[in-house]
Order: sequence, then C-alpha cells, then structure tokens
Amino acid sequence: MLQQFSLWKWLASGIILGSFFFICSGQHDDDCKLARGGPPATIVAIDEESRNGTILVDNMLIKGTAGGPDPTIELSLKDNVDYWVLLDPVKQMLFLNSTGRVLDRDPPVNIHSIVVQVQCINKKVGTVIYHEVRIVVRDRNDNSPTFKHESYYATVNELTPVGTTIFTGFSGDNGATDIDDGPNGQIEYVIQYNPDDPTSNDTFEIPLMLTGNVVLRKRLNYEDKTRYFVIIQANDRAQNLNERRTTTTTLTVDILDGDDLGPMFLPCVLVPNTRDCRPLTYKAAIPELRTPEELNPIIVTPPIQAIDQDRNIQPPSDRPGILYSILVGTPEDYPRFFHMHPRTAELSLLEPVNRDFHQKFDLVIKAEQDNGHPLPAFASLHIEILDENNQSPYFTMPSYQGYILESAPVGATISDSVNLTSPLRIVALDKDIEDTKDPELHLFLNDYTSVFTVTPTGITRFLTLLQPVDREEQDTYTFSITAFDGVQESRPVTVNIRVMDANDNTPTFPEISYNVYVYTDMSPGDSVIQLTAVDADEGSNGEITYEILVGAQGDFIINKETGLITIAPGVELIVGRTYALTVQAADNAPPAERSTGILTLGKALDRESTDRYILIVTASDGRPDGTSTATVNVVVTDVNDNDPVFDPYLPRNLSVVEEEANAFVGQVRATDPDAGINGQVYYSLGNFNHLFHITSNGSIYTTVKLDREVRDYYELLVVATDGAVHPRHSTLTLAIKVLDIDDNSPVFTNSTYTVVVEENLPAGTSFLQIEAKDVDLGANVSYRIRSPEVKHLFALHPFTGVLSLLRSLDYESFPDQEASITFLVEAFDIYGTMPPGIATVTVIVKDMNDYPPVFSKRVYKGIVAPDAEKGTPITNVYAEDADPPGLPASRVRYRVDDVQSPYPASIFDVEEDSGRVITRVNLNEEPTTIFKLVVIAFDDGEPVMSGSATVKILVLHPGEIPRFTQEEYRPPPVSELASRGTMVGVISAAAVNQSIVYSIVSGNEEDKFGINNITGVIYVNGPLDYETRTSYVLRVQADSLEVVLANLRVPSKSNTAKVYIEIQDENDHPPVFQKKFYIGGVSEDARMFSSVLRVKATDKDTGNYSAMAYRLIIPPIKEGKEGFVVETYTGIIKTAMLFHNMRRSYFMFQVIATDNYGKGLSGKADVLVSVVNQLDMQVIVSNVPPTLVEKKIEELTEILDRYVQEQIPGAKVVVESIGARRHGDAFSLEDYTKSDLTVYAIDPQTNRAIDRKELFKFLDGKLLDINKDFQPHYGEGGRILEIRTPEAVTSIKKRGESLGYTEGALLALAFIIILCCIPAILVVLVSYRQRQAECTKTARLQSAMPPPKPAAPAPGPVAAPPPPPPPGAHLYEELGDSTILFLLYHFQQSRGNKSVSEDKKHQHAMMPFSSNTIDAHKQAYVEGSLKNNQPKSARKFTLISDEDALSTHNTLFKENIDQRSMHSDFTVRTDSVGSISSRTQAKNKSLRGPREKIQRIWNQTICLPRRPMWELPNRPETIDLDQWQSNRQRTENKSTETYPNKRGSSNPLLTAEDTSLTEKEKLRQGESLIVEGTEQSKSLSSGSSFSSPWSHSTFSTLPTVSRTVELNSEPNVIISPADCSLELSPSMPCILNAPLFRGETPTCMLTIETRKNIFENLPHPPELSPPPPLLPPPPPPPPPPPSPLILTPFALPCPPSAPSTPPPLPPLSIPPSPFSTSSPPLPLLLSHPSLPPPPSPFPSPLPPSTSGVSTKCVRIPAIKRTVNVTPAKKTKSSVGQLSTSTTVCNADPQREPKGILKHVKNLAELEKSVANMYSQIEKNYPPTHIPKLEISYPPEITNMEITSGQNQENLHNIVEEFEKQSHSQSTSL
Repeated sequence: MLQQFSLWKWLASGIILGSFFFICSGQHDDDCKLARGGPPATIVAIDEESRNGTILVDNMLIKGTAGGPDPTIELSLKDNVDYWVLLDPVKQMLFLNSTGRVLDRDPPVNIHSIVVQVQCINKKVGTVIYHEVRIVVRDRNDNSPTFKHESYYATVNELTPVGTTIFTGFSGDNGATDIDDGPNGQIEYVIQYNPDDPTSNDTFEIPLMLTGNVVLRKRLNYEDKTRYFVIIQANDRAQNLNERRTTTTTLTVDILDGDDLGPMFLPCVLVPNTRDCRPLTYKAAIPELRTPEELNPIIVTPPIQAIDQDRNIQPPSDRPGILYSILVGTPEDYPRFFHMHPRTAELSLLEPVNRDFHQKFDLVIKAEQDNGHPLPAFASLHIEILDENNQSPYFTMPSYQGYILESAPVGATISDSVNLTSPLRIVALDKDIEDTKDPELHLFLNDYTSVFTVTPTGITRFLTLLQPVDREEQDTYTFSITAFDGVQESRPVTVNIRVMDANDNTPTFPEISYNVYVYTDMSPGDSVIQLTAVDADEGSNGEITYEILVGAQGDFIINKETGLITIAPGVELIVGRTYALTVQAADNAPPAERSTGILTLGKALDRESTDRYILIVTASDGRPDGTSTATVNVVVTDVNDNDPVFDPYLPRNLSVVEEEANAFVGQVRATDPDAGINGQVYYSLGNFNHLFHITSNGSIYTTVKLDREVRDYYELLVVATDGAVHPRHSTLTLAIKVLDIDDNSPVFTNSTYTVVVEENLPAGTSFLQIEAKDVDLGANVSYRIRSPEVKHLFALHPFTGVLSLLRSLDYESFPDQEASITFLVEAFDIYGTMPPGIATVTVIVKDMNDYPPVFSKRVYKGIVAPDAEKGTPITNVYAEDADPPGLPASRVRYRVDDVQSPYPASIFDVEEDSGRVITRVNLNEEPTTIFKLVVIAFDDGEPVMSGSATVKILVLHPGEIPRFTQEEYRPPPVSELASRGTMVGVISAAAVNQSIVYSIVSGNEEDKFGINNITGVIYVNGPLDYETRTSYVLRVQADSLEVVLANLRVPSKSNTAKVYIEIQDENDHPPVFQKKFYIGGVSEDARMFSSVLRVKATDKDTGNYSAMAYRLIIPPIKEGKEGFVVETYTGIIKTAMLFHNMRRSYFMFQVIATDNYGKGLSGKADVLVSVVNQLDMQVIVSNVPPTLVEKKIEELTEILDRYVQEQIPGAKVVVESIGARRHGDAFSLEDYTKSDLTVYAIDPQTNRAIDRKELFKFLDGKLLDINKDFQPHYGEGGRILEIRTPEAVTSIKKRGESLGYTEGALLALAFIIILCCIPAILVVLVSYRQRQAECTKTARLQSAMPPPKPAAPAPGPVAAPPPPPPPGAHLYEELGDSTILFLLYHFQQSRGNKSVSEDKKHQHAMMPFSSNTIDAHKQAYVEGSLKNNQPKSARKFTLISDEDALSTHNTLFKENIDQRSMHSDFTVRTDSVGSISSRTQAKNKSLRGPREKIQRIWNQTICLPRRPMWELPNRPETIDLDQWQSNRQRTENKSTETYPNKRGSSNPLLTAEDTSLTEKEKLRQGESLIVEGTEQSKSLSSGSSFSSPWSHSTFSTLPTVSRTVELNSEPNVIISPADCSLELSPSMPCILNAPLFRGETPTCMLTIETRKNIFENLPHPPELSPPPPLLPPPPPPPPPPPSPLILTPFALPCPPSAPSTPPPLPPLSIPPSPFSTSSPPLPLLLSHPSLPPPPSPFPSPLPPSTSGVSTKCVRIPAIKRTVNVTPAKKTKSSVGQLSTSTTVCNADPQREPKGILKHVKNLAELEKSVANMYSQIEKNYPPTHIPKLEISYPPEITNMEITSGQNQENLHNIVEEFEKQSHSQSTSL
C-alpha cells in the first residue's frame, strides 16, 4: 500500500509539472496571434483630409508584449507605401502620417485605401506573423459638380408630342461630374425656376434625376414662343441635405416651326385675346351684261391673298405652297360665270351676267396647302351685279305717325307708339337695287327741317330731334319726306308727329294771397273760400290736389279736389281770431317732381372756407304781405376731408451725385387745413426705399451709393399722410437726376470680333468697324491697336473705329491651314482717368482661287468597242490645281463640255471626281469612228477657275477584240493555307491574228491573286484568310497585244469575264476562351452534378473546326476523387463530389477546349472554384419579376462585376440562384412580381469568397449607380429595392441571439470542465497501466499453483459448515474455471504475442489442459468447504470482465468494498483480425464505402436475463434452487390459470413441458428444442420480427452448441454455449433457452457479436446512425456492482447449488408493444486495439444500473423442472453501454484477496512451472489440419453423467468448432 501511495504521489506531481510546462509553453505559442475573433484583417475607416496624427487603430489586439524589460514580440510595419501610417509598437496603435501633405481621396491623388502589414516576430519561438490592416479612406463632400460645357443647346420641333425626351446631352461624360465618391459623387439633375423665362420649368421636366434627360412636359407652340432658357441644376446626393453642393448650366431650347397651322387670308384682324382672325369678306362689283374681256381680271377689294401661318419652316424648300379654289356659293350656277386661279387667286368672269336673274353672288373661297395639310382657310367673296338706274325710289308706307316726349333731349329718336317703346322706321327702296341692299337714297323734309332730321344711310331710316319741343306751345308737327336716288325722285309721304306731355309746369294760384272774413254764426261745413289753381300740363300732370299745410289749427278743412275751404265739424269760431292758412296746390305727378319747401343743402359745405352759416328763410303764401322769415344758424363741424397739400414753391426737380452715400437730395413740405390730429402731417417714400430715405421734416437723403450708369433718373414718390384714424394722404413725385462722374471705362459692344477678309484686297480697304461705349456722360472715346506686331498690316481710325488694310494679305503666306491673325484693340476716354477697354479682333484670311486646274495632256486617246455597255471605262484624264491642298480652290472636278462637243457628250461622260471617261449609253457605233470629247476640269474656289482638254476616242473593229470562251469562271475552292503561286484556275480567250494579253481589271484590290498575262493562269499572290474574306469576284479582261502596247484597254461584252473564287476554310486557328481565367463558386450543399459555371471558347474557323470539345485537367484530390466534370460539348462544369463542411476551400484546375470535336487544335484557360455557403452570400431584391432577371442575368452580372472590381480588382460575382422575392415571417411568402437574386463574390487574390459584409458595402454604397446601370435592362421603373442577408443566415442569427446569458454560462462551464478533465484522464490512464500489470502478475501466480485435494461429498442441506480450507486449496473455486483458462491464454500471449486464431496449436493444447485441471479439482470444488464458507446471502455468480481478465468478482472478496461499473457490455476483438480478410468480398454489399485491405470486427456481448434485476446487489447471494423451483412452479400454475390460452403457443422456445411424458420422449423433445431454439436465435440475430406474448412466457435453460450463423445482412450473430444467464434490456429482446436434463452441470453460452468492416484511414467508427431505442431510458437506479461479463467459447461447469432455499424470483414485467417490431441492428464497435473506443450506439447516456450485465451460474438438478417467469407490473429498461477502454482490470487497488492468494510467495517458481507446462503442450500437440466443422451436441444431451473425459472431449470439440469459425468470429476471453 505504501508503495502504491508513493507511486500515486509521484504520478500526480509529474502531471502537475507537465501541465504547468504545457501551459507556459502554450502561452508563448499564442504570441503574435490576435486576441480577438472575427476576420484576420483589421479594417478601419478614416475621412479624407484628416489631420496629421489621427488615430487609425487604437489597439491591434495582438497577443504579447512589445515593450518593457522582457518583450515577447517585436512589431514593425511592412508595405507602408508613402509612409502614410506610423506605428507605436508598445501601445499597438497606428497613426496617420500626413505631414506636409493631404490625404485626398479625390483625383489626382486618388487614395482610396491604404493597406499595410503589421509584422509580428515572436521572440520566444521565432515565428513571424503578418497582420493586414486595411484603412479605407472615406469620402467627404468637398467638390461641387462640374458640367463639361458651359451651356447646352437643343432644338425641338413644335409638333413633338408631350413626354418625348428632347435632350440627352448629359449621358456619358457630357454631363456633370463630381470627383467625390459614393453619394457625394452621384449626380442628380433638376430644373430650376428661371425668373427671366418663367415658363421654362413648366414646359420641361427631368423625371429621372439620375440621367438628366429632359422631357417635354407641355405642348409647344412656335407661334407663342420660339426659345426657352432652361436652368438645370446638378447637385450631388450627400446624405446631409445642407452639405449638398450644386452647380447650374443653361440649356437653350430653340423651337422649330412645324407645319401645325393652315393658311390664313389677309388682311387678318385678330379676335381679342386669341390668335384667330375675324371672318373676312372680299367684295367685288361688276356691271351687268359686260363681257369678260372688259372686266377681267375682276378687281376684288381687298385683293385675295393667303399665307401659311407657319412662316419659318426649315429648310425653306419644305415650306408648302397655297392653292386657291371656290368651295361653294350661291346661286348654284356660279361656276358658269366665275373662275379662280389656283395659284394667284385671280378672279375671272367667264360670261356676262344678267342682273334680272342674278343680282349678287356669295361665294366661299378656300385656301389650302399643296402638301395635303388638313387645315384649310376660308373666306367669303361677295360679288355685286350692278344695274342701270331706270327705276324711281319708293316708300314702303303711304304715311307715318310718330310720337315724341316734350321733355326729350336733342337727338332723341321719334317713336312709332304712344308708350315710346320702338322707333319710327321709314323704309325707302329702289327697284334698281335689291331689297337687301342700301339704295343709298337721299331723303329730305319739306318743313320743320330745323326741328327734325332723317338718318342719311341705310335701307331703314329714322327721324331724330334737332331742338327741344314744348307741347304747351305746339303739340303736333306734320310734314312730308321725299326720296331721291340721284336720277329719280319718289312720291312724298306724310309724316305726323305728336308731342307727348311732360310734367314741366307747376300749379299756380291766380292770386298770391287771399283775405277772407268769417262770421261767428257760420256753422261747420259752411264754405269759407273757393281756391282754384291752374296747371298747363295735361292728364295727371294737370290734375290738382289741394291741402292746408299750416294755420288751420283744426278749425278749417279743404276739399282736396275742388279747393273749397269749409269750417271743420264741431268748431265754434271766436270773434277777433285771425287765421293764416297756407294752402298747397300740387299736381298728381310723382312726389319727387312736386315742390316741398324743405330746406336742403345746395352744395357741399367746407369748414375750412366757412365754419358758420346764418340763414334767413322766408315763407310766403304768394301775397306781398303773406310772408314770414326765420333765422337759421348753421355751424359746420370739422371732418378729415382735406388731404395734405405739398408746398408748390419748393423745387420738385432735384439732383444728386453718384457714388456718394447719405447725400442730401432735397426737401419737401406739406400742410393740412384740417383741425387737430387731422391736420398733423407725416412723410414717407412710396418707392425706392432701399435707395433713399426721408426725415420727419421732409429732408431726403440717399441710403446707398447710386450708379448713374445703371440708372440716371428716378421719379421718387413722396407720401404725406395726416394723423387721423382713417388718414388721408397726398403724394408728390420728385424728379431726381443722378449726376455723372468719371467712373467707367469704355466697353466694346463685342468682346471678340471675327471678320473674314479676302486675300489680295488692295491697301486701304476697310473691312470692319468696331464700337465701344463709355456710359459716363461727356466721354470722348478714341480707338487704337494695342498689339504692335500687326500695326504694319492694319490701321484703326481713332474716332470711327474703322479697321482697314495697310497692305494686301496673302493666304498662301500663312503656315497654318486656317490663315488668321488675332490682335487686341483698345478704347479709352480722352479726358477720362479710367483704364481703357480691350477687345479681341480675329481676321480670317479667306483663300481666293489663284490658279486654274491644268490637264497633264492637251489631248488624250481612248479606244472603245462598238458594242460597249453603259459605264464601260475608256481612259482617264487628270488635272492639277496649284492652290494649297485641302482647300476648295484645290479640289479638281471634271465634266463634259456639251457645248463644244454636243454629240460625243451625249454618248460619253466623265466621272466628276476620278476623271475616268466612260460610256454614257450602250454604244452602237460604226467601227473606226473617232470622237472628240472636250473635258473641262474646274475647281471649287472663289471665283471658279477651269481648264479643258480633248479626248479622242476610236471605235475598234469587232474582229480586233478578243472573246472569252466563258462569261463566268468558277474554279474549285482554294484552301486558305494555299501558298503563294498556287494555281487557282485558267481563263482563255480567242482572237483573229492577235496576241492576247490577260489582266485583272477589278476585284483584286487586295492583290491576293495574280494572273499570267500570256497563259491566263490565275494563281495565289498573297496570303488568304477565310475568316477575313470567304470569296472573291475577279473581273478579267483580254486585250490584243497592240492595244496593250499602246497603253489602252478596250473593255467590251466579249473580252471581259467574271471569275468566282471561293476560299476553303482550314483549321488554322486554335480555340480561344472568352476569358483566360474563370472564377466560379459552389455551395456546400450543392448536389452531385450541379452546374458551377459555363466556359466558352470561340474559334475563328467554321464548321467542325469551330465545334468544341471540352475536358478538364484537375490536380489529384484526396481519395482519388475528381471533384468536377465538364460536359464535353456545352462547356458546363459540374460537380462530381459533395462539398459538405468544405467552406473556404477552393479548387484550381484547367479546362481544355479542342476544336473539330476534340481532334484539332486546343486552347486552355484556368478555372477557380471556391466553396461557399449562405454565410458568404447576399440577396439583391428587385421590383422586377425573376423571369426578366434571368433573361438579363449576363448583363446584370457584368455590371455587378464592375462595381465589385472597383474595390477588389479581378473579383467575380457569382449568381447562386434567381427566384421570387421571399418575405414575411421566416421568409415564407413569395412575390413573383419581384425577384431575389442571390449572389456572392470570389476574390482571385485569396481564391475565396469575399466577406458577406464587405460585399454588402461594395454594392450598397453604389446602389444608386447600379440602379442607373440596371435601368436599361430592368425597364422603366425597375430598380433594386434592397440588399439583404439570406434567410438561412438570418435564422441562424436569430437562434444565436436567442441564446441568453444562462446558455453562455453553461457553455463556458462545460469548456472549463473539459479542461479540468484532461489531467484526470491522464491519471486514469497511468493507473490503468499499473493495475493491468499487477493483475497479470497475480494471474500467473494463481495459474501455477497445484490443485487442492478432493473434498468430501457435501452433506445434506442442514450440515454444519466445515473448517476453512488451507491456503491454495480453493484457488479454482475463488477464481472460477474461465479465469484459469484466461490466465493460460495471457501467458500464451506473453510468450509469443500471437492471437488465438494465429496459433491454433496453443489453442488445442490449452483447451484439454484447462478441462483436465478443472476435472481434477472438481470434487474439491463440489464437495469442498467452499460452499459452506460462502455468505448466506451470496449467489453463486462468476463474473469475468471482457475488459480485463483479472477484474473478477470473486466470491471471497469482502462485501464492503467499493463497487464500480465498468460498462463492459461490449468487448473489442483483436485476436482474429488477420484471419477474416479472406471474407472481404462477402461483405461488400453490407458496407457503404469502398473496401480497404484491412477488416475489423466489432463485438457486442449480450446477456439474456434469467429474471429481471431491478437493482444489482452490492454483494453475491446464494440461491436455494429447490425453493426457487417450487416457487417457479407455483407461479406457473397461477399464470396458467390467468392465461390458459397461452399454453399452447406455437413458439417452441415458449412451450411449457408436459410432466406426463416419458424419459425418452422428454429427451427427444429436448433435442428438438435445442435445434429450434438455435434457429430461433438465428432469426432473432438477423433482425427478424419476434412477436411473443411477454405477459406470460416460459423460459427454459437449454444447453446450446457453439455455432456461427452466417447472415446476408449485418449485424452477424454468433451463438456459443456458456454457463451464464443474461439480463437484457427491453429494447433488445432475446430468448433464453432452458432445457431440463438430469446432468449435474448443464452448460449454456450465448455470444452475439457484430462484425463490421471500416476504412483503414478513418480514426473513428463509421458514421452510421444507430437506431433509436424502442423505449425511453428509465430514471437512473442505484449504481450496480462491478460485474462485467466475459463469454467464453467453451462450456464451464457450474458450481454446486447451495442447500439453502432462496426467496422466490421477482416477477418479470415487460411491455409487449416494443417487441412487436423487428429487432434493431446491433451497434458497431472497432476491433483494433489502437483505435479509440467507438461511440455509444444509443442517443443518450443510460443510468448506471443499465451499464453492466449480470451473470449467474446455477446448478440445475437432474430432475425435470420448468422455470416459469411471470411478468411484474413495473418495467425498467436496461440497455447496455459501450466500454470506454479496450481492457480494464476490475480489481480495485485497495481490495484485499482472501484464500490462497494471500499465501502465495514463490511467484518466480510458479512462473517457471507455467513455462514448462507450455513447453510440454507444444510438444504433445503439434499443429495439424483441422477438418471441417460438424455441428455436434455436448454429451450432456444424451448422458447426464458427466466425467472428466467427457468434459475434456466436449471442450475439445467446442474449441475445434470455434477455430473453424475463426474467420468470422473472435474469441471473447
């Protein structure tokens, strides 16, 4: 124990020191690495023009220390171009270094980004790591847009429809540009309001601000406006509106006149506020019966004329003419008499007109354009037919009665009725004139001409009043009227006019006053006086009504109608009383016309003139004494009725000097006669308040400096206002004249003068007059030439400004093609002090024609065939002009002089430019005829000069002209690779006695062919190229030698022919890929044979020579995979493997294109394919359907490439998918009107995908520009809506965001636990090695001990226990038989290190040896005291672990030791690896991957339970078999009563045994049960369905045979005998065979092993998902004892049963439903010992109670018994788990063994004995061939008496059988 403790102590110390060293070394390994996560590059942004020292990176977060006494890293900068970056290595900070310069992102500096490498050197390890820092320079809006031109010009026809784009001049680089980046550099155009042209912004618009295209918004009208000045503003799109910069330009739009208006007749009188003419009537008068010769042309007043309203249609040749015609007229036979000329509108008479039938003609004339314009003009033409005066005038009425009111004013018209509603109409007609026309008669009155008059003109005449009339004087006027037409006089008619009364007279009393006496005896009603008043008017105006106004005092009344005054009723008169009655007599006229006597104002009062009136009013009754007076005092109160009045004596014409502020101008003064505040006066200015101001006393001053040149006169309005509440004001206009001072220089009317002066003009010629104006008054402007170098050429008059020549100018003396002289002139004020004004004068010298063209010959000769066709060339003439080349004067052209040679000029012609003489017509002339054709050469100079020459043309005889044998020649095709001199074909011609010369006259301009002049052989003369030209047409000519020697040619129909030459294509061009480097991507989840990209090569050749076949050259990929394939003829590259978990990988390979379907020339290109997934992608959402995007995807991808390549050169955008727009929750909705374009980009520098966020910045920052480029492809309104993250990434983010702090803490805790477990694992491994060595040593000692002596037979069940055995007597009882065999096997392994399958000899020897050893000690085992020394509660269980042969649950161990579960359900088989390689082919169908050369076996040991063990005991127990059997029988009886129908089950393994059978029948039944049970086990192992009523089952323990069941599908199952009973979880159903025999030692063993082949290069088991468990795992029960199971391939005798009676077994309860399906396949385990243990085949860990398998060995007596297992109500699942190591010793280091192990000391001698034993075995059992295995049953089946020999034979047979099956199974030892 002390030794072990010391060992553990040192081991722990070593582990701690090692861990510390590891941690320390690991710290230095991490130096120079980034302490942060994320991308390796550091990306920061900085504004341009940032100041020097700006912090770029505040901390690089690089692990390690660069400063201090012991730095671990060293930092420095690499690739620091221009030293823009400074590094502080200690603080790991980066600064901007812009000393003496500016960081400018804009041109010409163009610094968009700065990339530096921070080099980190690990000073401890020596490694170097580079960290990239990318500084992105952000743009600032520091530049305004700039237009390329100062102004722009556009013309548009007035007929242009609304919505038409009339100006696109801003496209490309012609518009405004802004060198800023992003939105700061993006331009948008808008139209600004132009105050000088207010309608321009309403007429035009820019709907798409990004393009700047100007669109017509309103309809144009040239007649309204001919020019628009559109101010267009260009501004950038800075995000801050206040920071946007703008610039403007002017677009001048000239409106062109269109043909939108028709003609109009003149003269045109416009209708007010319109452009329409009033209806026009032309008039003409002709006498009747006159001939056309006398009258034509008819004079029309005004002359008929029409013009087109569109007067400025350009060019003038497009202006239409006017056509005139008579459209319609009355009477209908007007065409007989009149005709109008269609062009001149001249009116003609066709025949005389008789007025008796036609008095007039009313015609409608039409004027229309001769181009079919649909808008004609119309006018009326009235033609009067004049008659001779032979008829007298007459009145339509015999007499007339009229009425006039006496109060009518002068000029009133006489009415025809009493009510005066209508005038009196006097109609006088003349039969010489139609009734509807004014006869123009003269009417005169025979009386009262001073009172009345008649209107002078018209058919209807009216009488009017010349002077007032008075009815009271004369009430009736009667006179006569006569009409006179100048020749004839009418009969007079009588006119009677009655004057109507008006109330123009008032009633009057005869007396002014009346005196009457009344008496007291007069009674009421008595008359006092009768008053009578008289009124001269008549009617109601003369009816009088009387009324007493005052004085009656109620005593008198008057009769209103008669005027009788009587005494009022009830009145008594008093003596002496006087009454003064005022009586009023009024007529019955309206009240307003009566006299009232009320005092009223006669005129308005004026307080300022008279403020008080005293009136004396007199009331009179008409009598001298009947008057009374009263005084009326009228006081006039003041109202604000007077305006302020300016002082008229102050001057109103003022003056002020310019350029002087606050100068006194003058003073005004105003007064107001009103009183109080109404008379207070205040001053103000009514205009020019910004120039002048006025004080309270009326003084006027200038506010600013005035400029007389801007304005020299002001009319200043001064306002004087009083102080009333409602004030009154007066205004005064002052004339202010601004006095001039000399403050301006003379200014030329034009800043630049350009004049064209002809050369050779004489000196003194004036050619230009310049003018300058000085706006100052009294300025005396003088002119002079400022440039001294031209003063010898030009003179300038000092006062007139006339420029003249001092010498002649010569155009040819100027070196430049455009001869011009530019100089400066100036104008100055002679008396002024200001500097002179300057202007530029450019004199362009115009070249004049100095020289005429001169022919090279005076006479030219030519020959022509008599039948030459039109256009046949004859000869060439040539003339030269000595004028400078390039000028019109030097251009020579030719024409035929048709004056000197009229007939030759009709059949011959000369080409104007080339001078070639040709035939004008097809000739048919006589041979030997000579024509003389005069040709003129002329130039285009000014004036035109010319020269002439003569061409003599001889017509040859037909016999002298050769004739071709064919008109057309078509030789075979010529290869384009034909060498020079290769013959093409032969032509031939024939002539009489002539030597023929052949030539090519046309079609061989490239000189590709030649011809032998003598033989006519056409050959290749130059390289041919089919791709350049595929065919040639040569025109050849054959001439006689004489004609050729004369340097003449005679082309005709017979001596010319055509040669058609076809070029044959050859494979002379290799394929050329469209790109040298293709970039593509493939998604991780791409399927096999998914399209990646398409490559395309083109070939200039045609046909098959351009048909491509593609193939790939791919570097080797692991496991022999190719990765990609290419479609041979389409070039589509597809995937040939899966790319799961390969993100950030890439593949580089070549693609080869071979033409001629793979047989010709080849070309190659490089291909890069990068593996990506959704994390690298972005989705571009557009408002156009996906079908449109798919159609335009190539163009759109090119646009995206361009913008990404601006940031990363060479980058490629790859389209992943095109689909409908996905939106909504979890992107579950689809919108097919919009589209999602999923893209990613590949960086060719890194060969990987660009970071998704970087790609977003690249695209989103240029979104407006991309939309602008996308618009031509998307259509109007199409654009990108957004750029978003793919839905898969979004869902991952959401799930990541859903993790809270609790989940993060748990993850951190799990990570810490894993780190802490590493030292514990190391401790366990070291402990395991040590304990394994100790266990092996102990096993060797025990195996070498001699056997104990036989013990006496066991007494009865109640015998007393014997004394303890001596040391070593019960070694085999303690360890068990299988343990001894295992020790022997380990010794064999230690000697030869061979597996059982490799050394069959040792196996043959080992098995009999172990059997003999067991048999020798059998009696000691059975009859000895071991059973008496066992604890009463112990069962006879022998548990041997598969992991370690010495981890044995010995029954002699202490009960209180620590029990541990080793999880040893599965064992790793290593003993037969090599032997199963021959079965590789048999397993090919059961494995998914290709076979390697190494096979591995997975073993799984499954134990089937005798009964369910709900909780494993902490110590062994002893079972009373008799009691257990009796209890089982009782349970069976109960179960039979409960389930009687289950007894007759068809399953042989579940059939209860009948106790009435004989011994032999029972024996045969047992044999059949063995066979059937074995077959049933086979069916179970192969996954067959097993359905059994588990609610009531009978299990029998039957001995089985070691047998291998070969299956067609995995897992494979091996059935072997074993002395065990197994416990199985409900998820793995098994059946335990339980035969009842008489033998004392029945045996059974079941080994179910799973074999599986895997790849050699895989470090872990195959990734095959095991099936889920059929039942969920139960809650963990208490931990079980460490009772691992080992199953051996041979039978082990069971120890004798204890006499005690154990309690009955607990019932078994297993649910039936999980076992009604097929048994799941068993999990796989690696069999190689060096590989790590396989993972658990179950999805979740199981409780400790299910980790181990319980094994019990039971002695069954010879009687026939049946074990009945009744299920319980509860069920707990017990599922086996995988072991964590290959071999584990289960003996605890602190466990103390009992028995003989305590007394073994001579271990060395024991080892020696064992070695000798092995030597003897090798000698006695040499290796022999083992025959084929035959299945045999152990002797226990036929004979229950077991002897040592039988046992040995049985073991031997079992071992032989196992070795035969070693190719397919392994030994579990």
